[in-house]
Amino acid sequence: MSWEEWERLKANALAGQPDMRTDRTGKSAAIKALEDTIQPGADRAGMHAEESSGAAVREFTGWDTGAGLKDAHQEWESQVKSLKDRLAADRAALRANKREFQQVDHGVGGGLTQIDTGTGL
Repeated sequence: MSWEEWERLKANALAGQPDMRTDRTGKSAAIKALEDTIQPGADRAGMHAEESSGAAVREFTGWDTGAGLKDAHQEWESQVKSLKDRLAADRAALRANKREFQQVDHGVGGGLTQIDTGTGL
């Protein structure tokens, strides 16, 4: 972080523009998109390609083309599985991150309420 960036962040914080906060709604929206759109879309695309490729492999059985399609189909299945695993890991990480930031926020808030703001130092 550069000195200028640090100064800008401090100025924004003093002006009531908190740049250093977590965006709960953004995390929730990302989790919802992963669950409702992205993961089901990956499942559908994977199944469609699996059905089409499987039919082509059967049609070309005994030909070099059939063997090549079979290899490509196996690689596709591996890639789809990797993508689905990655999406699941991203979703889990977003949930954990959201939960951890909430715990930190509550912890910091609890600590701040214990600070004596009296002038009798």
